[in-house]
Amino acid sequence: MFNYFLLMRKVLSILALIFCEFSFGQPNSFVKFSGPPQLISYGHGVHQSLSGSIYLAGYGDDVSTLYSLISFTKFDEFGSEIDTKYYGDSLHHFMLMRMLAINDNSFLLVGSKMIHGGNNNPYALLIDSTGSVIWENSSTSTFNSWFTGVSKFPNGNLVFSGAATDTLNGDLNLFGVITDSLGSTLHSFSFGDVGFNETSENCLVTNEGTIVVCGDKLINTSIVNPYVVAFDSTGNYLWDMTIGSHLNSGSKNLFIDRSNNVIVIGESATTSSPQFDIQISKIDVASASVVWMKLLQGTDMSDAGFALSETVDGHYVVAGYGHDSIYSTKRVVMIVTDTSGNELSKQYFGSSPINIGYEICPSIYGGFLIAGADFVNNQEILIYQKELGIGIEEVNEFSTSVYPNPISVNSKINFSDPIDQFTLLSISGQLIFSKRFDYPISSFMLPFITSGVYFLELEQRGKRFQSILTVTE
Repeated sequence: MFNYFLLMRKVLSILALIFCEFSFGQPNSFVKFSGPPQLISYGHGVHQSLSGSIYLAGYGDDVSTLYSLISFTKFDEFGSEIDTKYYGDSLHHFMLMRMLAINDNSFLLVGSKMIHGGNNNPYALLIDSTGSVIWENSSTSTFNSWFTGVSKFPNGNLVFSGAATDTLNGDLNLFGVITDSLGSTLHSFSFGDVGFNETSENCLVTNEGTIVVCGDKLINTSIVNPYVVAFDSTGNYLWDMTIGSHLNSGSKNLFIDRSNNVIVIGESATTSSPQFDIQISKIDVASASVVWMKLLQGTDMSDAGFALSETVDGHYVVAGYGHDSIYSTKRVVMIVTDTSGNELSKQYFGSSPINIGYEICPSIYGGFLIAGADFVNNQEILIYQKELGIGIEEVNEFSTSVYPNPISVNSKINFSDPIDQFTLLSISGQLIFSKRFDYPISSFMLPFITSGVYFLELEQRGKRFQSILTVTE
Protein backbone atom coordinates (compact mmCIF):
# COMPACT_ATOMS: atom_id res chain seq x y z
CA MET A 1 0.00 0.00 0.00
CA PHE A 2 1.48 3.35 -1.05
CA ASN A 3 2.04 6.33 1.20
CA TYR A 4 -0.50 9.14 0.69
CA PHE A 5 1.43 11.74 2.66
CA LEU A 6 4.65 11.04 0.78
CA LEU A 7 2.66 11.56 -2.42
CA MET A 8 1.35 14.82 -0.97
CA ARG A 9 4.86 16.00 -0.19
CA LYS A 10 6.17 15.25 -3.67
CA VAL A 11 3.19 16.56 -5.62
CA LEU A 12 2.91 19.75 -3.58
CA SER A 13 6.49 20.48 -4.55
CA ILE A 14 5.54 19.92 -8.21
CA LEU A 15 2.59 22.26 -7.81
CA ALA A 16 4.80 24.92 -6.29
CA LEU A 17 6.96 24.85 -9.40
CA ILE A 18 4.09 24.70 -11.92
CA PHE A 19 1.68 27.24 -10.51
CA CYS A 20 3.78 29.55 -8.36
CA GLU A 21 6.95 31.57 -8.38
CA PHE A 22 10.08 29.52 -8.94
CA SER A 23 12.40 29.01 -6.00
CA PHE A 24 16.06 28.02 -6.39
CA GLY A 25 16.71 25.09 -4.11
CA GLN A 26 14.97 23.94 -0.99
CA PRO A 27 15.50 25.49 2.44
CA ASN A 28 17.65 23.92 5.10
CA SER A 29 16.31 23.53 8.63
CA PHE A 30 16.23 26.82 10.53
CA VAL A 31 15.11 28.53 13.74
CA LYS A 32 14.10 32.17 13.34
CA PHE A 33 13.16 34.74 15.99
CA SER A 34 10.65 37.36 14.87
CA GLY A 35 9.24 40.56 16.30
CA PRO A 36 10.83 43.72 17.71
CA PRO A 37 13.19 42.58 20.51
CA GLN A 38 12.03 45.39 22.82
CA LEU A 39 8.38 44.20 22.65
CA ILE A 40 6.61 41.01 23.67
CA SER A 41 5.64 38.83 20.69
CA TYR A 42 4.18 35.28 20.78
CA GLY A 43 3.59 33.04 17.73
CA HIS A 44 0.44 30.90 17.80
CA GLY A 45 -0.28 29.88 14.19
CA VAL A 46 1.70 28.89 11.09
CA HIS A 47 0.90 27.90 7.50
CA GLN A 48 2.95 27.39 4.33
CA SER A 49 1.42 28.05 0.90
CA LEU A 50 2.19 26.09 -2.26
CA SER A 51 4.48 28.94 -3.35
CA GLY A 52 6.67 28.30 -0.29
CA SER A 53 5.61 31.47 1.53
CA ILE A 54 5.25 31.01 5.30
CA TYR A 55 2.62 32.87 7.33
CA LEU A 56 3.10 33.26 11.09
CA ALA A 57 0.32 34.69 13.28
CA GLY A 58 0.59 35.78 16.89
CA TYR A 59 0.13 38.70 19.24
CA GLY A 60 2.17 41.07 21.36
CA ASP A 61 2.63 44.56 22.75
CA ASP A 62 2.11 47.63 20.59
CA VAL A 63 4.78 50.32 20.40
CA SER A 64 3.48 52.03 23.55
CA THR A 65 3.53 48.65 25.37
CA LEU A 66 0.13 49.57 26.85
CA TYR A 67 -1.94 47.28 24.63
CA SER A 68 -1.44 44.06 22.74
CA LEU A 69 -2.08 43.63 19.01
CA ILE A 70 -2.56 40.63 16.74
CA SER A 71 0.30 40.20 14.25
CA PHE A 72 0.50 38.49 10.85
CA THR A 73 3.96 38.04 9.34
CA LYS A 74 4.92 36.72 5.91
CA PHE A 75 8.27 34.94 5.38
CA ASP A 76 9.83 33.41 2.31
CA GLU A 77 10.59 29.68 2.31
CA PHE A 78 14.03 30.32 3.80
CA GLY A 79 12.62 32.10 6.86
CA SER A 80 13.47 35.65 5.77
CA GLU A 81 10.84 38.09 6.99
CA ILE A 82 9.00 39.96 4.21
CA ASP A 83 6.20 41.92 5.86
CA THR A 84 4.22 42.23 9.11
CA LYS A 85 0.70 43.54 9.62
CA TYR A 86 -0.90 44.41 12.99
CA TYR A 87 -4.57 44.40 14.01
CA GLY A 88 -6.23 46.11 16.95
CA ASP A 89 -6.69 49.57 18.42
CA SER A 90 -5.58 51.72 21.34
CA LEU A 91 -8.60 50.86 23.51
CA HIS A 92 -8.39 47.07 23.84
CA HIS A 93 -6.01 44.19 24.42
CA PHE A 94 -6.13 41.77 21.47
CA MET A 95 -4.99 38.17 21.95
CA LEU A 96 -4.64 35.54 19.21
CA MET A 97 -5.26 31.88 20.08
CA ARG A 98 -5.67 30.16 16.69
CA MET A 99 -5.06 30.73 13.01
CA LEU A 100 -7.05 28.66 10.50
CA ALA A 101 -5.85 28.70 6.89
CA ILE A 102 -9.06 28.63 4.84
CA ASN A 103 -6.81 28.31 1.79
CA ASP A 104 -3.50 29.79 0.64
CA ASN A 105 -5.16 33.18 0.17
CA SER A 106 -7.29 33.65 3.29
CA PHE A 107 -6.64 33.18 6.99
CA LEU A 108 -8.97 33.27 9.97
CA LEU A 109 -7.49 34.71 13.18
CA VAL A 110 -9.44 34.08 16.39
CA GLY A 111 -8.99 35.02 20.02
CA SER A 112 -10.25 37.78 22.28
CA LYS A 113 -10.62 41.53 22.62
CA MET A 114 -10.50 42.93 26.15
CA ILE A 115 -11.35 46.40 27.37
CA HIS A 116 -8.50 47.64 29.55
CA GLY A 117 -9.43 46.57 33.08
CA GLY A 118 -12.69 45.01 31.81
CA ASN A 119 -14.10 41.88 30.18
CA ASN A 120 -12.77 39.65 27.44
CA ASN A 121 -14.97 39.27 24.36
CA PRO A 122 -14.73 36.85 21.40
CA TYR A 123 -12.90 38.15 18.36
CA ALA A 124 -12.49 36.81 14.81
CA LEU A 125 -10.79 38.35 11.79
CA LEU A 126 -10.59 37.05 8.21
CA ILE A 127 -7.68 38.41 6.17
CA ASP A 128 -6.14 37.66 2.79
CA SER A 129 -2.51 36.69 2.16
CA THR A 130 -1.47 40.36 1.97
CA GLY A 131 -2.95 41.00 5.40
CA SER A 132 -5.95 43.00 4.12
CA VAL A 133 -9.10 42.56 6.21
CA ILE A 134 -11.97 40.70 4.51
CA TRP A 135 -14.31 40.78 7.50
CA GLU A 136 -14.18 41.29 11.25
CA ASN A 137 -16.47 39.74 13.86
CA SER A 138 -16.44 41.24 17.35
CA SER A 139 -19.07 41.20 20.09
CA THR A 140 -19.36 43.05 23.39
CA SER A 141 -20.85 41.58 26.55
CA THR A 142 -21.02 42.32 30.26
CA PHE A 143 -19.38 38.98 31.12
CA ASN A 144 -16.11 37.29 30.21
CA SER A 145 -16.01 35.22 27.02
CA TRP A 146 -13.43 34.42 24.37
CA PHE A 147 -12.60 32.20 21.38
CA THR A 148 -9.86 29.59 21.62
CA GLY A 149 -10.72 27.29 18.70
CA VAL A 150 -11.91 27.37 15.10
CA SER A 151 -12.61 24.85 12.35
CA LYS A 152 -14.37 24.68 8.98
CA PHE A 153 -17.19 22.56 7.56
CA PRO A 154 -16.90 21.16 4.02
CA ASN A 155 -19.66 23.56 2.88
CA GLY A 156 -17.64 26.58 4.04
CA ASN A 157 -19.50 27.20 7.31
CA LEU A 158 -17.32 27.87 10.34
CA VAL A 159 -17.40 26.77 13.96
CA PHE A 160 -15.81 28.69 16.84
CA SER A 161 -15.35 27.36 20.36
CA GLY A 162 -14.39 29.07 23.58
CA ALA A 163 -15.43 29.69 27.16
CA ALA A 164 -17.88 32.10 28.77
CA THR A 165 -18.93 33.00 32.30
CA ASP A 166 -22.29 31.56 33.31
CA THR A 167 -24.20 34.70 34.33
CA LEU A 168 -26.43 32.72 36.73
CA ASN A 169 -23.82 30.65 38.55
CA GLY A 170 -20.58 32.51 37.94
CA ASP A 171 -18.62 29.48 36.71
CA LEU A 172 -17.13 28.98 33.24
CA ASN A 173 -18.87 26.95 30.54
CA LEU A 174 -17.83 25.87 27.09
CA PHE A 175 -19.62 27.82 24.40
CA GLY A 176 -19.56 27.76 20.62
CA VAL A 177 -20.91 29.51 17.57
CA ILE A 178 -21.59 28.15 14.08
CA THR A 179 -21.48 30.79 11.34
CA ASP A 180 -21.58 31.03 7.58
CA SER A 181 -18.39 31.81 5.66
CA LEU A 182 -18.88 35.54 6.29
CA GLY A 183 -19.06 35.15 10.06
CA SER A 184 -22.85 35.57 10.41
CA THR A 185 -24.22 33.42 13.26
CA LEU A 186 -26.34 30.42 12.30
CA HIS A 187 -26.39 28.42 15.56
CA SER A 188 -24.86 28.50 19.04
CA PHE A 189 -24.15 25.78 21.61
CA SER A 190 -22.86 25.41 25.16
CA PHE A 191 -21.87 22.74 27.64
CA GLY A 192 -21.15 22.72 31.35
CA ASP A 193 -22.20 21.57 34.81
CA VAL A 194 -23.32 23.99 37.49
CA GLY A 195 -20.52 24.87 39.87
CA PHE A 196 -17.73 23.42 37.72
CA ASN A 197 -15.49 25.28 35.30
CA GLU A 198 -15.34 23.96 31.73
CA THR A 199 -12.98 25.58 29.24
CA SER A 200 -12.27 24.99 25.56
CA GLU A 201 -8.88 24.68 23.87
CA ASN A 202 -9.79 23.94 20.25
CA CYS A 203 -12.43 22.36 18.01
CA LEU A 204 -12.57 20.44 14.75
CA VAL A 205 -15.11 19.06 12.31
CA THR A 206 -14.91 15.37 11.37
CA ASN A 207 -15.53 14.02 7.87
CA GLU A 208 -19.11 13.27 8.92
CA GLY A 209 -19.72 16.85 10.08
CA THR A 210 -19.51 16.18 13.84
CA ILE A 211 -18.07 19.03 15.92
CA VAL A 212 -15.53 17.82 18.49
CA VAL A 213 -14.23 20.17 21.20
CA CYS A 214 -11.46 19.52 23.73
CA GLY A 215 -10.97 21.43 26.93
CA ASP A 216 -10.44 21.15 30.69
CA LYS A 217 -12.97 20.38 33.40
CA LEU A 218 -12.72 20.79 37.16
CA ILE A 219 -13.73 17.37 38.50
CA ASN A 220 -13.37 18.24 42.21
CA THR A 221 -12.13 21.13 44.31
CA SER A 222 -8.48 20.64 43.29
CA ILE A 223 -8.23 18.33 40.26
CA VAL A 224 -8.61 19.31 36.60
CA ASN A 225 -8.87 16.74 33.79
CA PRO A 226 -9.17 17.06 30.01
CA TYR A 227 -12.51 16.29 28.42
CA VAL A 228 -13.95 15.95 24.93
CA VAL A 229 -17.51 16.86 23.93
CA ALA A 230 -19.25 16.32 20.58
CA PHE A 231 -22.07 18.21 18.84
CA ASP A 232 -23.84 17.74 15.54
CA SER A 233 -23.51 20.23 12.68
CA THR A 234 -26.18 22.52 14.17
CA GLY A 235 -24.79 22.47 17.70
CA ASN A 236 -26.96 19.77 19.30
CA TYR A 237 -25.17 17.89 22.10
CA LEU A 238 -24.16 14.30 21.24
CA TRP A 239 -21.83 13.03 23.99
CA ASP A 240 -18.96 13.94 26.30
CA MET A 241 -16.15 12.09 28.07
CA THR A 242 -13.42 12.84 30.58
CA ILE A 243 -9.86 11.74 29.85
CA GLY A 244 -7.44 11.34 32.72
CA SER A 245 -6.24 9.44 35.73
CA HIS A 246 -7.78 11.89 38.23
CA LEU A 247 -4.41 13.50 38.70
CA ASN A 248 -4.05 17.08 37.52
CA SER A 249 -4.06 17.01 33.73
CA GLY A 250 -5.29 19.05 30.81
CA SER A 251 -5.75 19.25 27.05
CA LYS A 252 -4.16 21.79 24.71
CA ASN A 253 -5.25 20.79 21.22
CA LEU A 254 -6.77 18.08 19.05
CA PHE A 255 -6.15 16.72 15.57
CA ILE A 256 -8.01 14.45 13.16
CA ASP A 257 -5.79 11.85 11.51
CA ARG A 258 -6.14 10.22 8.09
CA SER A 259 -8.23 7.41 9.63
CA ASN A 260 -10.74 9.94 10.99
CA ASN A 261 -9.66 9.34 14.59
CA VAL A 262 -9.35 12.30 16.94
CA ILE A 263 -6.02 12.66 18.76
CA VAL A 264 -5.96 14.88 21.87
CA ILE A 265 -2.70 16.35 23.17
CA GLY A 266 -1.96 17.95 26.52
CA GLU A 267 -0.21 17.17 29.78
CA SER A 268 -0.67 15.20 32.98
CA ALA A 269 0.92 14.89 36.38
CA THR A 270 2.19 11.42 37.28
CA THR A 271 2.20 9.35 40.43
CA SER A 272 6.00 9.70 40.59
CA SER A 273 6.17 13.46 40.04
CA PRO A 274 3.78 16.40 40.45
CA GLN A 275 5.32 17.92 37.31
CA PHE A 276 3.59 17.34 33.97
CA ASP A 277 4.45 14.86 31.24
CA ILE A 278 3.02 15.06 27.73
CA GLN A 279 -0.27 13.16 27.47
CA ILE A 280 -1.62 11.94 24.12
CA SER A 281 -4.96 10.17 23.65
CA LYS A 282 -6.74 8.58 20.71
CA ILE A 283 -10.54 8.98 20.57
CA ASP A 284 -12.96 6.94 18.47
CA VAL A 285 -15.67 9.49 17.69
CA ALA A 286 -18.15 6.93 16.34
CA SER A 287 -18.19 4.94 19.59
CA ALA A 288 -17.40 7.88 21.89
CA SER A 289 -14.58 5.94 23.53
CA VAL A 290 -10.90 6.33 24.38
CA VAL A 291 -8.88 3.90 22.26
CA TRP A 292 -5.66 4.52 24.20
CA MET A 293 -3.96 7.10 26.38
CA LYS A 294 -0.18 7.43 26.68
CA LEU A 295 2.28 9.55 28.66
CA LEU A 296 5.43 10.69 26.87
CA GLN A 297 7.55 10.83 29.97
CA GLY A 298 10.26 13.46 30.16
CA THR A 299 12.27 14.55 33.17
CA ASP A 300 11.02 15.43 36.65
CA MET A 301 10.57 18.95 35.31
CA SER A 302 7.44 19.93 33.42
CA ASP A 303 6.67 18.91 29.80
CA ALA A 304 3.51 19.62 27.78
CA GLY A 305 2.15 19.06 24.27
CA PHE A 306 0.38 21.90 22.46
CA ALA A 307 -0.14 20.72 18.87
CA LEU A 308 -0.16 17.66 16.61
CA SER A 309 0.26 16.65 13.00
CA GLU A 310 1.14 13.50 11.03
CA THR A 311 4.34 12.37 9.32
CA VAL A 312 4.40 11.06 5.76
CA ASP A 313 4.28 7.49 7.03
CA GLY A 314 1.32 7.95 9.37
CA HIS A 315 3.16 8.55 12.63
CA TYR A 316 2.10 11.39 14.92
CA VAL A 317 4.29 14.42 15.55
CA VAL A 318 3.85 16.54 18.68
CA ALA A 319 5.02 20.09 19.37
CA GLY A 320 5.11 21.76 22.77
CA TYR A 321 7.79 22.23 25.38
CA GLY A 322 10.06 19.93 27.31
CA HIS A 323 12.81 20.22 29.90
CA ASP A 324 16.17 19.64 28.27
CA SER A 325 18.25 18.11 31.05
CA ILE A 326 21.52 18.70 29.16
CA TYR A 327 21.07 22.46 29.04
CA SER A 328 18.67 22.73 32.02
CA THR A 329 16.23 24.80 29.97
CA LYS A 330 12.61 24.57 28.88
CA ARG A 331 12.79 24.28 25.09
CA VAL A 332 10.46 23.79 22.15
CA VAL A 333 10.13 20.04 21.70
CA MET A 334 9.13 18.00 18.66
CA ILE A 335 8.36 14.34 19.34
CA VAL A 336 7.50 11.67 16.79
CA THR A 337 5.37 8.75 18.01
CA ASP A 338 4.07 5.64 16.34
CA THR A 339 0.34 5.16 15.69
CA SER A 340 -0.10 3.88 19.26
CA GLY A 341 1.46 6.95 20.86
CA ASN A 342 4.84 5.38 21.69
CA GLU A 343 7.77 7.79 21.43
CA LEU A 344 10.13 7.21 18.50
CA SER A 345 12.28 10.37 18.41
CA LYS A 346 12.65 13.72 20.15
CA GLN A 347 14.30 17.01 19.20
CA TYR A 348 14.69 20.31 21.07
CA PHE A 349 14.82 23.86 19.71
CA GLY A 350 15.43 27.32 21.18
CA SER A 351 18.36 28.59 23.19
CA SER A 352 16.86 30.62 26.05
CA PRO A 353 15.64 29.18 29.39
CA ILE A 354 11.92 29.15 28.41
CA ASN A 355 10.60 28.32 24.91
CA ILE A 356 7.20 26.89 23.90
CA GLY A 357 5.90 25.58 20.56
CA TYR A 358 2.19 26.31 20.10
CA GLU A 359 1.39 25.09 16.58
CA ILE A 360 2.82 22.67 14.02
CA CYS A 361 2.06 22.11 10.34
CA PRO A 362 3.62 20.11 7.49
CA SER A 363 5.98 21.89 5.12
CA ILE A 364 5.59 21.50 1.37
CA TYR A 365 9.28 20.53 1.28
CA GLY A 366 8.91 17.73 3.81
CA GLY A 367 9.35 18.05 7.56
CA PHE A 368 7.41 20.53 9.70
CA LEU A 369 6.99 24.17 10.64
CA ILE A 370 6.46 25.15 14.29
CA ALA A 371 5.18 28.47 15.65
CA GLY A 372 6.07 29.38 19.20
CA ALA A 373 7.58 31.87 21.60
CA ASP A 374 10.82 32.64 23.41
CA PHE A 375 9.60 33.90 26.78
CA VAL A 376 12.95 35.25 27.91
CA ASN A 377 13.67 37.36 24.82
CA ASN A 378 9.92 37.96 24.26
CA GLN A 379 10.03 37.01 20.58
CA GLU A 380 8.07 34.77 18.25
CA ILE A 381 9.78 31.56 17.12
CA LEU A 382 9.49 30.13 13.62
CA ILE A 383 11.05 26.68 13.22
CA TYR A 384 11.50 24.62 10.07
CA GLN A 385 12.74 21.10 10.69
CA LYS A 386 13.46 19.48 7.33
CA GLU A 387 14.28 15.93 8.33
CA LEU A 388 12.65 13.90 11.06
CA GLY A 389 15.24 11.15 10.86
CA ILE A 390 12.59 8.42 10.75
CA GLY A 391 10.11 7.11 8.29
CA ILE A 392 11.36 9.17 5.35
CA GLU A 393 11.53 6.99 2.26
CA GLU A 394 11.92 7.69 -1.42
CA VAL A 395 9.45 6.32 -3.92
CA ASN A 396 10.82 3.95 -6.56
CA GLU A 397 9.43 5.70 -9.63
CA PHE A 398 8.84 4.68 -13.23
CA SER A 399 8.27 6.91 -16.22
CA THR A 400 5.01 7.01 -18.14
CA SER A 401 2.79 9.45 -20.02
CA VAL A 402 -0.77 10.27 -19.03
CA TYR A 403 -3.04 11.64 -21.74
CA PRO A 404 -5.12 13.60 -22.32
CA ASN A 405 -4.23 16.00 -19.51
CA PRO A 406 -6.31 18.14 -18.97
CA ILE A 407 -9.10 15.62 -19.39
CA SER A 408 -12.87 16.09 -19.56
CA VAL A 409 -15.17 14.56 -16.95
CA ASN A 410 -16.47 11.08 -17.83
CA SER A 411 -13.62 10.47 -20.30
CA LYS A 412 -11.07 7.74 -20.87
CA ILE A 413 -7.55 8.33 -19.61
CA ASN A 414 -4.60 6.61 -21.34
CA PHE A 415 -1.18 5.48 -20.15
CA SER A 416 1.88 5.01 -22.37
CA ASP A 417 2.98 2.12 -20.13
CA PRO A 418 0.47 -0.37 -18.63
CA ILE A 419 -0.35 0.19 -14.94
CA ASP A 420 -1.41 -2.09 -12.08
CA GLN A 421 -3.11 0.51 -9.84
CA PHE A 422 -4.79 3.91 -10.30
CA THR A 423 -5.26 6.32 -7.36
CA LEU A 424 -6.77 9.81 -7.29
CA LEU A 425 -6.64 12.27 -4.37
CA SER A 426 -8.01 15.77 -3.85
CA ILE A 427 -5.71 18.76 -3.43
CA SER A 428 -6.27 18.50 0.34
CA GLY A 429 -5.07 14.86 0.28
CA GLN A 430 -8.48 13.17 0.62
CA LEU A 431 -8.73 9.81 -1.17
CA ILE A 432 -11.19 10.16 -4.08
CA PHE A 433 -10.76 6.83 -5.87
CA SER A 434 -8.36 3.89 -5.91
CA LYS A 435 -8.46 0.69 -7.94
CA ARG A 436 -6.00 -2.21 -8.35
CA PHE A 437 -6.44 -4.17 -11.56
CA ASP A 438 -6.23 -7.92 -12.06
CA TYR A 439 -3.89 -7.40 -15.01
CA PRO A 440 -1.97 -4.36 -16.39
CA ILE A 441 -4.12 -1.91 -18.35
CA SER A 442 -3.28 0.90 -20.77
CA SER A 443 -6.52 2.91 -20.48
CA PHE A 444 -9.18 3.51 -17.90
CA MET A 445 -12.56 5.26 -17.78
CA LEU A 446 -12.27 8.12 -15.32
CA PRO A 447 -14.80 7.77 -12.46
CA PHE A 448 -17.38 10.52 -12.14
CA ILE A 449 -15.72 13.48 -10.42
CA THR A 450 -16.19 17.22 -10.55
CA SER A 451 -13.83 19.48 -12.48
CA GLY A 452 -10.68 20.59 -10.67
CA VAL A 453 -7.04 19.73 -9.99
CA TYR A 454 -6.20 16.32 -8.47
CA PHE A 455 -3.19 14.32 -7.34
CA LEU A 456 -2.61 11.17 -9.40
CA GLU A 457 -0.52 8.12 -8.53
CA LEU A 458 -0.04 5.14 -10.84
CA GLU A 459 1.70 1.90 -9.88
CA GLN A 460 3.53 -0.57 -12.12
CA ARG A 461 5.11 -3.68 -10.56
CA GLY A 462 5.80 -1.89 -7.29
CA LYS A 463 7.15 1.27 -8.95
CA ARG A 464 5.14 4.49 -8.88
CA PHE A 465 4.48 7.52 -11.03
CA GLN A 466 3.05 10.74 -9.53
CA SER A 467 1.56 13.68 -11.34
CA ILE A 468 -1.10 16.38 -11.39
CA LEU A 469 -4.34 15.64 -13.26
CA THR A 470 -6.56 18.52 -14.35
CA VAL A 471 -10.23 17.68 -14.99
CA THR A 472 -12.44 20.09 -16.99
CA GLU A 473 -16.16 20.22 -17.70
